[in-house]
Order: sequence, then C-alpha cells, then structure tokens
Amino acid sequence: MKNKESKLNWQQEFIKQHPFGFLTIIVVSILIGIGYFVYASTQGIYTKMLIEPEVIPKKDLIGMVEYKNKQLLITNQEERNWTNCQIILNNNYKYSQSLVIIKAMDISYMNISDITLKDGTRFNPYTTKIQNLLIDCSNGYGYWNFNK
Repeated sequence: MKNKESKLNWQQEFIKQHPFGFLTIIVVSILIGIGYFVYASTQGIYTKMLIEPEVIPKKDLIGMVEYKNKQLLITNQEERNWTNCQIILNNNYKYSQSLVIIKAMDISYMNISDITLKDGTRFNPYTTKIQNLLIDCSNGYGYWNFNK
C-alpha cells in the first residue's frame, strides 16, 4: 500500500511542479498528427483513397429532330431511354424543363415557346431561324444542324 501511495504522491508532485507538461504533451501530439496528415496528403496517400466516379463515355444519340407547327418533334430511334437530357437550341436557348427523359422508340413534342434564354426571353421562330439543336443526356449526346 505504501508503494502505491508513494507512486501516487510522485505523480501528483510531478504535475504540481510541471503544470504545463501534460498540456505540452497533448499539443505536441496534435502537431505531430497534423504534420503527418499534411505530409501524407502531399504524398498522395489520402488522395488515392478517394473514390473517383467512373467516367462513362457518352454515345452518339440515334434519332431525328423536326420542327413542325411551332413544335420540336424529337424521335428517339434507340431501344434505350435518353435520360437527364438538356435541350439547347441555337447554342443558348434552353428547354424550360431542367432534365428531360426521352423514351425509347418514341416521339417527344416540345413547344418552341418553352425554349428560353437565361433571362426568360422565349425563342421566336418568326424572327430567329432555327440553326441547330443539341441534346445532352447522361447517357448520350446528339447534335442536329438545320442549316442545310
């Protein structure tokens, strides 16, 4: 019992004499940890652990686009849906629906008045000629040129 008391007294006496010793040990430990993290991140140890998303190359969309009666007729001639599509006319007019699904082997109709600039200006087929249409989907990409 006396041995435990003397050991305990020694520890208490040491802490009283060096009150910042324990704090110094903690601070030094934290700084070593931060230093290792910085070193490891510059060596690529942690960056290699990040999972990079798989990049799937986009395929050309197989389809047809027509303009009739103030509507765009987009025909998907594939056996797969075109998903998460953006429709862009003349390089800066976008279809008002943010992401569109164009079903396989089907025709989608889009009112030309639903295609606008960022400021909300609607496409006017009477004053502006349709030059091209871009369909950019998560699983494919298509471009149709009307200047023939």
